[in-house]
Amino acid sequence: MKIQNNRSVHRHLAMIVVFVLMSGQRSTAQSYFNLNFVNSTNKYSLITEVKSITFNESGGIVVKKTDNSIGTETLNLIKSITLDGTDGGGTPLPVELVSFTAASASGITTLKWTTAVEVNNYGFEIERQLSNYQTTHSQNSLWGKACFVEGSGTINVPKEYSYTDKNIRPGKYSYRLKQIDREGKFEYSQQVEVTVTGAPKEFALEQNYPNPFNPTTAIGFQLSARGTTTLKVYDAIGREVATLVNEVKEAGTYAATFDGSKLSSGIYYATLENGGNKQLIKMQMLK
Repeated sequence: MKIQNNRSVHRHLAMIVVFVLMSGQRSTAQSYFNLNFVNSTNKYSLITEVKSITFNESGGIVVKKTDNSIGTETLNLIKSITLDGTDGGGTPLPVELVSFTAASASGITTLKWTTAVEVNNYGFEIERQLSNYQTTHSQNSLWGKACFVEGSGTINVPKEYSYTDKNIRPGKYSYRLKQIDREGKFEYSQQVEVTVTGAPKEFALEQNYPNPFNPTTAIGFQLSARGTTTLKVYDAIGREVATLVNEVKEAGTYAATFDGSKLSSGIYYATLENGGNKQLIKMQMLK
């Protein structure tokens, strides 16, 4: 291997030596060996998993682990080598989401997602909203929590997850993942959309979400037949404070947003009427 005239190799070799010395002195504080690439991607391993670090004849870095697995990286693609942990170095890698998909069949939505690595991952909140599918007045419904799926803590191998959302009404829905670490920090994934087909079989006014709310909340409802439809909100003593829907609507699934920013905290009631059918829900606004 020729490294005498390669300044780049010398610099990286010096960094490797520093890493080995530091890991021997401070392994309890600095937990991760982290390769940072010029395209802003990362790979990491626990220090205790790294058995040796060498160069090959092609000018690449070879990382051999205690399980005898070997990873080779091209030297000129590596931006830096750091130690990640509680006492300095770099920043521990977040959860790296590789894919997130949604599919619907027979009224059941199946979500699947895969992570490449996870660091300090507490888990995923799955959030759902009724998208702009026959929505009323508001262009965006509000997000509601559908489920929580426990994470895998800290791993550096791919991990597959799935969740089945059953018994949801027909309509177009958006889903996203709220990844939460064990310190309470979180970040959102991209959104995926899915359409649940089938005409509603019954007249129904859904409970608003969130509830309690401040100051806006989404109210979903479904109509089993075409007809004049009204959706109104009243305060605790029966005074009408908002008319969200007042028109002829086709059978389908809808959502409306109630904005109580100009009203005081308290109990409110939403009533839905269509073709002789009427339902009421109780809502609470807390400011």
